[in-house]
Amino acid sequence: QTSSSSSPPDPLKFEATSVLGFPAGLIAEQLTKIETELFVRLVPYHCLGSLWSQRDKKGREGVCWSVRATIQQFNKLANAVSASCLWPTKLRSQQRARLLEKWISVAEVSQLKSNIIYCNCVL
Repeated sequence: QTSSSSSPPDPLKFEATSVLGFPAGLIAEQLTKIETELFVRLVPYHCLGSLWSQRDKKGREGVCWSVRATIQQFNKLANAVSASCLWPTKLRSQQRARLLEKWISVAEVSQLKSNIIYCNCVL
């Protein structure tokens, strides 16, 4: 979990309400595709505690790249959800409520698609 990979989007380039233009099912489907690609590339022995505990040691920065990629994607999504709901201070409460409803719908569809990781991330 590096700070550069989990930092929030640039506020000058980020349009929080853009997610409202897409159906929840489409968003959940795309997130599920991303998660599937990451899962397929996951190297099982990268998940071992003995290897993971060495990930930040000097000379071992590239260790567990497949687990790092999964964590980075999870953090990016969590930051995007948080940023879209909380960051734009000029949003009216009704717009903020619509954003929350959209993300909850995405979580519900993700759960139906058995994408529990992203369901939990969104919630």
